[in-house]
Amino acid sequence: MLIDGLIRMGLPLLNRGGSPAEVIRQITDVEAGAQFFQNVILVEIDVAQRRFAVHPPMAWGDWQEEPQEGGKGRRKKTQARFVPDRSRTVAAPFVLPKGGNPLKPQGRYGIPVYLVYDKQFRELAANAEAVRDFLERRLARTQLWRGAVEVAALTAPLADAFATLASGATEKEKLYGLLVLAEVGEGHPYRYAAAASDDGPWVVQSRLHPGVAVCANLALLEQAAWQAKLAEGMEKGALDDGVCVCCGAEGPVVSIANQAWPLFAFEWRAPLPSELAEEELVRGAALCHRCYQGLTLGGQFCFSTASRRLPVWVTRELFAPAMSRGGDTPRQVRQEVYAGLIITPLVPLDAEAEKRFADGLEAFRRQTVYLERGLPLEQVLGLEQTVLPETLTDARFRLTVLYYTGEVARKNVHLLAVVEDVTPSVAQAVDELLVALGEEVARLCQALQLSPARYERQLLCLPPLLAMAYGYGYVWQALGRILHRQPIALSPMVRHAALRMQECAARWQRDDARWAMREEVLRYLVFRAFWQAYMRKVVQRKEEGADMRPWPELLNELKAGSLDFARSVDELGFAAGYLVRAFSRGYWWKTKGKDFLTHRVLTFGSRLTPDAVWRRAILPMPEYAVRVGLPLREELRRQHGAWLLAYRQMEPEVQKARDAFLAAFWAGYHLADSVLGAAEAEGEGVAADESAAMAEA
Repeated sequence: MLIDGLIRMGLPLLNRGGSPAEVIRQITDVEAGAQFFQNVILVEIDVAQRRFAVHPPMAWGDWQEEPQEGGKGRRKKTQARFVPDRSRTVAAPFVLPKGGNPLKPQGRYGIPVYLVYDKQFRELAANAEAVRDFLERRLARTQLWRGAVEVAALTAPLADAFATLASGATEKEKLYGLLVLAEVGEGHPYRYAAAASDDGPWVVQSRLHPGVAVCANLALLEQAAWQAKLAEGMEKGALDDGVCVCCGAEGPVVSIANQAWPLFAFEWRAPLPSELAEEELVRGAALCHRCYQGLTLGGQFCFSTASRRLPVWVTRELFAPAMSRGGDTPRQVRQEVYAGLIITPLVPLDAEAEKRFADGLEAFRRQTVYLERGLPLEQVLGLEQTVLPETLTDARFRLTVLYYTGEVARKNVHLLAVVEDVTPSVAQAVDELLVALGEEVARLCQALQLSPARYERQLLCLPPLLAMAYGYGYVWQALGRILHRQPIALSPMVRHAALRMQECAARWQRDDARWAMREEVLRYLVFRAFWQAYMRKVVQRKEEGADMRPWPELLNELKAGSLDFARSVDELGFAAGYLVRAFSRGYWWKTKGKDFLTHRVLTFGSRLTPDAVWRRAILPMPEYAVRVGLPLREELRRQHGAWLLAYRQMEPEVQKARDAFLAAFWAGYHLADSVLGAAEAEGEGVAADESAAMAEA
């Protein structure tokens, strides 16, 4: 399915065409391997006269100073960066090796343009025999090489050129370069011209014919690049009369082996059918030449243009423990997670629609869509600074999201998750929910005295939000369900929140534990708000278990003296937290600074349970009030009695939903301050108006 999606995405790009230079940039690595143009050794070969000349090493670009970000109070530094001449680099197309030893010949070469690494510069310097071996092994894999001159004649001059470059470099300097054997003549990749022409850039001034320029034949270079790509597939098998597994066309076919499709590594034994030899892979899955070209363009688009590394803070949140705060968020995450995107049409497109689709892909490539309307993918998928153009958000298109680790450049890719068949409208609806959730985060942060800037990023991005709620093991599954408009469960999040709150309660005497508890209350209520909105607006299903009304409504009713506590376990727990907090404020004032929970409830390291809330916190309130001389207000006394009655009625239900009761309890406890009055400087003190009331009593 993934290969089919890549082909369906790549074929419109193939049909759209483009100049030879654009195609060369798409299917080769002249952009990604810019550093190799620092040292270019070009051999000019006049095919007609069978003469050659080795040009002095040259750089196809310039070194430019770029400012670097400095720390606070530090001076800004500059760093030299090599900027290649893009008009010339298309004249020497190459493909970076993916996997294996890059010093060895790999894959197929369209024309004789070979990468030279630092170690090879040292080995080839003044060593004609090593140069001969270097050339012969690569020329055997080159599609377009006519052999106008003998290889033996090239070795000595090239060894001298390598020696010149190696001697001028320091031990610490890393050398990267290209060796170009430019056959010049009619029908060859390069030709002589008086000056740069419209159909090919100027490459170098001829040494064999002074006053004449060597220009590239880009149309032939593009053709050679495609031939090299097809030859890659042919290495694993080719048939003259096969059937394409994608379009069903009969005729010449090649295997699906493709450097642009890094998920199929030949080094692995698992993907290969045991009945087939590696060279007979085409008998398992074959593609016609056109679909193979589509796979090349689709793979390049997915794994380079539409692929992003998730921000470090997102990756850190993904691997943070959900059931415990013990490890908290890991500071260093060595594993890097990437996200890639495949965009495919759901139905066959006519010529006009296909052109608009290809234009949309091109706009995505250039990311000029920030000035247009589109679908932001940052909050929904974690793709930072990425917007899907509006032309691709039509209902006729579907998205496939890949999350993977490893390095595409080394063909060492490990899939974490694949979410297929995502409708853009669903992603749009979820994105709108997350945007609206920002207001809820701001309200809660204000009520809990937390800084919203610290939590907005974490709670308004879907992958970290789901990782916090369900844990890393289920985050991709939950993401897939949401992007497919399927219901998601609330109970795992409540369970994890209750466990983390229990951990904070065990260290209740410490201030940092109390602030950590506020964070947990924030996360609990934010996800609950997201879940309720998602089930109601996206799934359009009555949510089961959404039996707790919004917290502002509950607080206002409790402040007004509501006695209706038996509606649900969650609301019973929330009311318990409110009553305990209201009582503890007076208790703190009467005992001159003793915390009620620490002093009477969480004593000797005991754990907070629903039974402990009932038996040790709420039931003995009148007794504690008498002991410390605290008069209970009539309103609080009535709510106390009503709550005890409701608890006895609902005790069996509470025991079945202990996590829901406790999570709601801590929410009610911490949010009570927002309606009971502003806290004093200590953060746990009594409001000024309540202090005055207590003093009068």
